Amino acid sequence: MTRLRRIDYPNAIHHVTQRGNDRQLLFETPDDYQVFLDTLADCVARYRWQVLSYCLMPTHVHLVVQTPDANLSLGMRRLKGSCARKLNAAHHRSGQVFQGRFESRLIEDEETLLGALASIVLNPVQAGLSATPQDWIWGSHAELAGARRPSGLVAQAEVLDRFATRPATARARYVRMVAALANEPEALDAEGDRAGTT
Repeated sequence: MTRLRRIDYPNAIHHVTQRGNDRQLLFETPDDYQVFLDTLADCVARYRWQVLSYCLMPTHVHLVVQTPDANLSLGMRRLKGSCARKLNAAHHRSGQVFQGRFESRLIEDEETLLGALASIVLNPVQAGLSATPQDWIWGSHAELAGARRPSGLVAQAEVLDRFATRPATARARYVRMVAALANEPEALDAEGDRAGTT
């Protein structure tokens, strides 16, 4: 069966998800999470990606990535391959780390983008791993909310400029949007993300 060609074009925005092989744990230790983030930062620099949001869960990852050079597949191949080698070496094992191809949904309008930004960072809360999205250190929410020092990984201006021109106002509006979605769990079902929280 022929695989469908991925849709990508300059400045496309993608909601990318990737699971651990056979739905097993991807990240067993804090160092494992950091390996992924460091490898993602390398891909951001190499492929000029703009990461608008991310959330690393024990068994899977969510990314919202804009690709100025239409190179999502190229970058994901490097991200997965490099990360798999490092994780296998760290745990003295071999074999497949990620389950098959990554999934990608093209985001083509602002409403869908804002919904993805909010629903992704709510994954740890829905899974019972943290009380608030800000408490989950392996996601972008605290940084975008201004509660954590900028890492350089997240393209903050690309996100916050959508809410207001003044950073403080933009952050407050972003936080309110996430809180509003948290109070409407049926919206998570519509986004298809609640099913990915475990």
